Amino acid sequence: MKTHYDPFNDEFCERGYCNTYLNEDIINVTSNFKEVTCKKCIKLKDSADKEVEQYLESEIEFMSGFINFTENE
Repeated sequence: MKTHYDPFNDEFCERGYCNTYLNEDIINVTSNFKEVTCKKCIKLKDSADKEVEQYLESEIEFMSGFINFTENE
């Protein structure tokens, strides 16, 4: 059984990062890249890392905007 990558650690993940449908009965997804065995997920690691970085940057931007908003109230 292959272990797929889920960089966002979503407990309700239905597909691996490679878009492979995950079996509901068997846990075969991880956010720890060292445990990933799916060759497609391994090939997509760089794009997954970029996507996570963009997500985190947008979250930081949102939170700093929220802080600025609450400080100005």
